[in-house]
Amino acid sequence: MSRILNTSTRSEMLNKVFKSLLISGLLVYAIYIFNNSWFYTSILTKTTTHFSHSSRPPPNASHIVFGIAASSNTWNNRKHYVQSWWRPNNTRGYVFLDKIHGDMLPWSNDSSLPPFRISKNTSNYYRDYDKHRVPQAIRMARIIAETFDMEKEGGARWYVMADDDTVVFVDNLVDVLARYDHDDYLYIGMNSECHSSNVFHSFEMGFGGAGFVLSYPLAKALAANLDVCLKRYPTLYGSDHIVQSCVADLGVSITLERGFHQIDLHSDISGFLSGHPRSPVVSLHHLDHVDPMFPWLSREESLKHLMQSAAADESRLLQQSICYHTPKNWTFSISWGYSIQMYQLIIPPSALQIPLQTFTPWSKFATPFFLFNTRFPSNSNNPCHFFLHHHRRRSNYVVTTYRPHASPPCADFFSQILVLSPAPKYDVNLKRVPRHQTRGRMGGHVSQQQTRKRARGPTWKARFPPMRWGHPIGPRAPALKGATELVRWCRWMAEICCGLVSESEASCETSSRAARRRRMELRRVRVDPAVKRRRLELCSPRGCDNAPDSSGADTEEGAASQVASSSENGRQLPPIILTPILTPLLLGSGTKDFLPKFGIASVCGRRRDMEDTVTIQPSFDAAAGLHYFGVYDGHGCSHVATKCKERLHEVVKEELLLDDDVRESRNSTDWWKCVMERSFTRMDKEVVAWNQNVDDNISVTCRCELQTPECDAVGSTAVVAVVTPHEIVVANCGDSRAVLCRNGKAIPLSTDHKPDRPDELSRIQAAGGRVIYWEGARVLGVLAMSRAIGDNYLKPYVSCEPEVTRTERSEEDECLILASDGLWDVVSNETACGVARMCLLKGRVGVEPEPAEDGHGSSDKACNDASMLLTKLALARRSADNVSVVVIDLRNPM
Repeated sequence: MSRILNTSTRSEMLNKVFKSLLISGLLVYAIYIFNNSWFYTSILTKTTTHFSHSSRPPPNASHIVFGIAASSNTWNNRKHYVQSWWRPNNTRGYVFLDKIHGDMLPWSNDSSLPPFRISKNTSNYYRDYDKHRVPQAIRMARIIAETFDMEKEGGARWYVMADDDTVVFVDNLVDVLARYDHDDYLYIGMNSECHSSNVFHSFEMGFGGAGFVLSYPLAKALAANLDVCLKRYPTLYGSDHIVQSCVADLGVSITLERGFHQIDLHSDISGFLSGHPRSPVVSLHHLDHVDPMFPWLSREESLKHLMQSAAADESRLLQQSICYHTPKNWTFSISWGYSIQMYQLIIPPSALQIPLQTFTPWSKFATPFFLFNTRFPSNSNNPCHFFLHHHRRRSNYVVTTYRPHASPPCADFFSQILVLSPAPKYDVNLKRVPRHQTRGRMGGHVSQQQTRKRARGPTWKARFPPMRWGHPIGPRAPALKGATELVRWCRWMAEICCGLVSESEASCETSSRAARRRRMELRRVRVDPAVKRRRLELCSPRGCDNAPDSSGADTEEGAASQVASSSENGRQLPPIILTPILTPLLLGSGTKDFLPKFGIASVCGRRRDMEDTVTIQPSFDAAAGLHYFGVYDGHGCSHVATKCKERLHEVVKEELLLDDDVRESRNSTDWWKCVMERSFTRMDKEVVAWNQNVDDNISVTCRCELQTPECDAVGSTAVVAVVTPHEIVVANCGDSRAVLCRNGKAIPLSTDHKPDRPDELSRIQAAGGRVIYWEGARVLGVLAMSRAIGDNYLKPYVSCEPEVTRTERSEEDECLILASDGLWDVVSNETACGVARMCLLKGRVGVEPEPAEDGHGSSDKACNDASMLLTKLALARRSADNVSVVVIDLRNPM
């Protein structure tokens, strides 16, 4: 029995030993697994990518090498940009020129500029890079390799590539790069603000104008492989796109920093700068292409003025602060060192963070136009603008003074606003908000607020009733506190509606550039063919010297025309802007008995720019009794639509004369189709050839940049009607439309060319293109129509071939309507015909007909009223596009 017990005890002990060994082995194995680099995962570890743990000293400006791409043709006009930020004996870098002119020497005498270098000869790459007209891109891309070769032994940590018109804020750049480890492979930059620029190039690209940064390891690898990349990508347009592709091939993607600004914008960028994101401003570019940052100064003086603020406190420059004065319902948005926007109502910070759209996009090729949200000024939230006047440094504070300029009347009550900022450097990454003071002077009385520290941040205490502040954004600053007795605010409330005020009710400010841009104008044309004295008169509304010009200002013998105009008060920015479009009337002596009566109206609507054009050519072929009407809806810019307006009717006439010997065949649909197809094709080739000669075609009236590839992305739709006593021939290319009203019924004479139309979709796909649904069907996700004149960038997917219809005239015909898609997007064919028919049947709505000066009735009043009423209807239904309408009365005896 004892032997059995001993055996069982021994077995239990062995079991316990085996269990202990098994558990110990599992623990050792688990420890090995979690410590082995083969099984490492970043999910279980905290990421520290953006912070350097190196024991090296913190970075400074001497650790950054700049490679500045310049051209000998533009250097003398742009070198002041480099001078504004270059620091001799502190910053390192070179200016790379294609060649040197004698007037640039001796360079060494100007110590305010970096040393220059002549780029190496790159002609051996031209064979592989002959698909573009910009071989300079090779030279600019190789600046990276040349800069690295010269500075690789100098202890550089970062390499920055920029253009000669780039303004760099060096201290902020050093602070931004201090957050990264320069031993990593890093490619730092920012996209363009304009959507179309990113579509042309790449959303993964750091734009070279804004500047991009390469860490030392990446610059070394890129310099060693750059020549291979240049030969690999011979079709890429820009040097920055080539660099981005090479960087991507090395396995590195872009790290976005919002402080780099390409400024692919036009016009007034004060709204953009006043809503700067909470990130240190690192660079500004394209300042030659925008209005001066300070309205009363030139571009060069504005830059000097801004750099003075940067010298006082670069870390706070353009950083936004938002605060409220609830007793008076005041809101203040402060962009430090630049401007203050004052609102006479409470606006939440979520809205004020969105930039005020005072600017226009670089190109309208792709929508939406910007990569960020924007808001439009209106009568209720149009701010008073104060711009930086001067600054001075006190013992522990920097005092910046802002004064009003060209603002609504509320600014007249304030002579200046003072902002007091602590002298210590501002760190945008800190969670806490630094304390500030603000003083305001109103009517000679100065009010001042003191600050004291609280647990939840600073609050404001003064001799006046307490102030409450909203949620802070960036460095917090209080707004102005008014005097005891305030003058009651006068708010400008403009009537924004389809009706127009009379001449006596509206004022005109000829000195205001904004007034010229914002004025609401509408002009009507009346034609009476019965009048013997043929003259075209143009009356300027309200006697304004700066009224918009009209293409019909020239006097022509052939028809007596009268223009009645009225406008709305232009002091405020209305959401509807009406722009006149008028074409001279050329009536030949051989006009047939049939002469159509017509009316036109063309309005800019809620768009910033007018891109529609209209052509009216009665009796453009007098021998055959042909009358030409055309509506052209431009996109990207207006210069293609303007070119069509000037030339397309002439091209059609030339094609008609070519087949003059077969005039009897004009009743053939195939013949008209052949004529129109040849005409549209010729027009398309002329536009492409005209765009390619960009140096000779730049016009001060053109709002786009006429340089590749932007000019290739501009196009226009075209709907053309040739009216004779017996037939109507319509040629359509795009999404404008022609509709015939016959016995009260709407008959479409054209079909919109949309990318998702089955036959158009098949044609695009057969050509190798794609239709992407992004806010509707678009060719390659860009263009919302499948046919247009121009748009060379999207050939062959976008065709210029028109669809031609020929319709026999009937006694039941009442009118023909030609209009751009700004009308048809919100008004149906039936509704449009109903409105036009009502005007034609009842004459001028609500107003008795006015006789002409010679006693004859003004026979086209009804057409004018119909066209204007249709544009008003489109605007009332919130049409977001330009609206152009032509109404042709077809009730003449045939």
